[in-house]
Amino acid sequence: PVEDAPEDLADPGPDHSDTGSDAAPDTSDVIFPDTVPTDLPVDDIQTDTSVSDSGTDTTEPDTIETDTGTEDTLAPDMAADPGTDESTTDEGGIPDAVDEGGSDPGMLDVKPSTATIDSVTPLAAIENQQFSLTLTGTGFSDSMVVRISGDSALTQAYVTTASTVQSDLGGTSIVAAFDASNGLIRGNYRVEVVFMDTVHDSVPGFRILPSTSIPPQVSYVSPDSAKSGRDRLVTVSGSAFQEGASVLLAGGGKSFESSYVAVSDQSTLTAIIQAGTQDIPVGDYELWVVNPDGLAGKWSSPFRITDQPPPTITGISPARSGNASDVVLSVTGLDFADGAVISLLGDTEDLELPTSVTTPGTVLTATIP
Repeated sequence: PVEDAPEDLADPGPDHSDTGSDAAPDTSDVIFPDTVPTDLPVDDIQTDTSVSDSGTDTTEPDTIETDTGTEDTLAPDMAADPGTDESTTDEGGIPDAVDEGGSDPGMLDVKPSTATIDSVTPLAAIENQQFSLTLTGTGFSDSMVVRISGDSALTQAYVTTASTVQSDLGGTSIVAAFDASNGLIRGNYRVEVVFMDTVHDSVPGFRILPSTSIPPQVSYVSPDSAKSGRDRLVTVSGSAFQEGASVLLAGGGKSFESSYVAVSDQSTLTAIIQAGTQDIPVGDYELWVVNPDGLAGKWSSPFRITDQPPPTITGISPARSGNASDVVLSVTGLDFADGAVISLLGDTEDLELPTSVTTPGTVLTATIP
């Protein structure tokens, strides 16, 4: 015999043994499996996801019996997927933004990849004048700071930052503008790319020059394109070209410097664009002339590397003529396209000639009236 048994043990409940009658047993106190005890972990809730023959979902909502005697209903999809982390969702079920660096809740902490500098043009500026720098490389963004810092005992105390910064969509170039009141004195500096007080990359050799210095200007480039895979000689016109000047193309995060440059005088130079030797990709590029002092001038139009070869003239016959009328001129070369026209360029005006094709792609004929 059990003495002082608890009440729930003392009362064994109704007798469900077989009475021998056909009457249905009393099931009023029986807990069926569909009912989930309150202390059962949510992970153990199982649901029936069967579908009836008519295609209707026959899943019944599961219920949890609470201490107060009321029932809370769990939707079938919630019961089947208990993995939702309520600590990262708001009342509308939208996940909160992850805060990885102490930023404001709900704001994504954007950290750009490390920026690298391939080139800086120009590598000099004139004191007390505004100027702009074009940087090529990778990983640039408008949120970065371009800074010029002293790089010698004379200039180490001098630092200035760009007033405006603009990067391209691909993050391969950035243009930084500096005000005339930048406070830099003559001397040597470093160009730095900074994000969140961290220097990502820097390039030495930038100089501030005296106010008497004159930067080169580029007014025209002929021809204005080159075929991908072929080196091409170009003529650059402008002013203030110095002996020892260099020519470079900048674009796509890279710069390509010509290995051959010949300065005829302050207004003319020739250079070989090494589209083939340097394997320059197809695209539009900035063309710069950089003097030995670091000052540079950029052509206002793009120089184009194309997969369509520009025409090349290898011979003209006759090379000269008197005042005779209807002189037949034969021009030989490469890559003459359909519809190509021969023109004579004069000091005051150009003369376009009626042109016919003698040999497709290589020989054109025109008549000089």
